[in-house]
Amino acid sequence: PLNPPSPMTTTTIINSVPEPAASIGCTPDELSAKLTQLVGLGMGTSQLIITINASSPCLLPAGYPNLEFILNNGSIYPVTIVDGNTLTKKSVAKTFAIGDGFMASFLLQQFGRGPNCSPSLPVMKMQIPGNSTWIPVQFWTETSIVSSWGECGGKVEVTPFEPNDSISQYQF
Repeated sequence: PLNPPSPMTTTTIINSVPEPAASIGCTPDELSAKLTQLVGLGMGTSQLIITINASSPCLLPAGYPNLEFILNNGSIYPVTIVDGNTLTKKSVAKTFAIGDGFMASFLLQQFGRGPNCSPSLPVMKMQIPGNSTWIPVQFWTETSIVSSWGECGGKVEVTPFEPNDSISQYQF
């Protein structure tokens, strides 16, 4: 006798972005950070995308960066970091791997250029969650030095770390 044909099965393939193989947490020694995009939104508001790269695959912890701004005279400019997740698509803070060509980023937004703005802030540093070592942020792009960017009112809004560094991932 003939065997009946077996039922057809359907396989669904979900596209996902691969990550490098990593099983240990990132340390500040293997991370570098730099300004990769500056977007002027008008009315004195600008958004900066800071990109983080790793020299070897590692796991970037979930959360927000801690930031420090340093004035031309070397003193620290006091800044309050607030949840900037309302600026963009809602991000869920999660741990993910970077390195081997995969990077992370966060979006920083400053409002206004009024009388409460600091002088230009030539130095910015960041910390990753769970680590107290400061990582310098290269505060320039390939085409121009961002020396006129200043923080206003003692407050900047920051998103959590996210994979990749495209402006489109932050827009609604």
